[in-house]
Amino acid sequence: MHLDEAESEAVGSIEERHRNGRTYFYDRFFIGTEIKSRYLGEESADIRSRL
Repeated sequence: MHLDEAESEAVGSIEERHRNGRTYFYDRFFIGTEIKSRYLGEESADIRSRL
């Protein structure tokens, strides 16, 4: 349940980043004029369904 809350609190757009053959999801948003990113988790069927 707490995992669902983390993704549901995404305030910006979901961004995929690829490193060493793996994919990671981040929430990308603005605070003032700065772009911030918050780590959501590594790609999996479970996290994709929650996003």
